[in-house]
Amino acid sequence: MISLSSGLAIQVFAIGGCKMFTNSDITLYLCTKEGKLDKFKRQVVKNVYWEDVDNATFLKTGQRGSCTALVILPFSSLEETINFTKGKDLMIKGVVDFEFDNTSQATIAEGIANLKTNHKALTLVSVDERLYGSKSVQHYELTGK
Repeated sequence: MISLSSGLAIQVFAIGGCKMFTNSDITLYLCTKEGKLDKFKRQVVKNVYWEDVDNATFLKTGQRGSCTALVILPFSSLEETINFTKGKDLMIKGVVDFEFDNTSQATIAEGIANLKTNHKALTLVSVDERLYGSKSVQHYELTGK
């Protein structure tokens, strides 16, 4: 609402002027099934929002820390829609040049261990598609652990 000097008030709408806040780039490793092998394909996504979230789980044996992340991927940052595989896809904050050797289950397992140890890769836990409204606000909400 904008008040004019004459005492009148008018309501103003912004059309097409919304832009999502971004603070990072990410590297996704998307899992696809080929025969009996789970193969991983690297995809860099620029201009996303990444928020680290620290949780703690209390067990009878004591406290165990759990680090997670919330990632907002604006649809405008993607070249095409993505098919996610919860529980298998990996995400890393920043751009990582590592490519998987998808020739055997052993080399794939070695690659996953490498990414988790050296780059703090998180496993995709949930995907919430928010592909409605104007193009400028459509996005995916990802959580990783």
